[in-house]
Amino acid sequence: MDFRGALCVLHLINHSKINNMTKTCLLYDGSFKGLMTAVYLVLDRNLSEVTILCNNKYSTGAGGCKIEVQSRDLCLADVRRMIRVKAGEAYWQLIFRAFLSELKGAEDCILEFVQLVADSECFVPRMEKQTCIRNIRHAAGMVQRAEERFYEITRTRLENKKEKWISLQPTFDLVPLLASRLSEEFPEKRWVLWDNRRNSGWCFNGEFLEPVNPAFNPERAIQSSGRSIGTLGAR
Repeated sequence: MDFRGALCVLHLINHSKINNMTKTCLLYDGSFKGLMTAVYLVLDRNLSEVTILCNNKYSTGAGGCKIEVQSRDLCLADVRRMIRVKAGEAYWQLIFRAFLSELKGAEDCILEFVQLVADSECFVPRMEKQTCIRNIRHAAGMVQRAEERFYEITRTRLENKKEKWISLQPTFDLVPLLASRLSEEFPEKRWVLWDNRRNSGWCFNGEFLEPVNPAFNPERAIQSSGRSIGTLGAR
């Protein structure tokens, strides 16, 4: 893999400790891009004794070296390219769904899997026995089953009740997946899909998908243009 300039895109704290045996904690912003940037750093710096956490789950009393990761598109692209070439698109989608599960330890399982792929010439079937892959498949499977249930609910509401605002409270972070599918099935409709649990959502204006936050105006969002569907995390 061509790892380019990780240091130029990351703010390092306690840099002098990074290469000793102190436990290193990589903190990312909660996005899939942020997680893949953290994974990129581990591979680029050949870090060991490392764990990855969303920054809102980090305890200030925890010891060890702390590294704050700034999300970068190039890091996401490099990791994605490597996974697709060595393991295939299906595995890229698996780790994305495992990430959306938000289960404890999901980040470290994904990191272990990516390291396994990076250290191999190509992905082979016997690697499926690895614990990290079984855990990723389990998490991704739970997300996929929940996605199907919520998709039937949302598509029915959008199709039959002519709703423009659809509120959900899923256990997993399903809204990015649901929004992508709904925009393809109902390209003529305008709607907002809102996640009450995470206080965020996606808006479709009949042409583009756009992420929205608590400060947005729903009517204005539905009428205005937004970012392309290509901005979704796993795309």
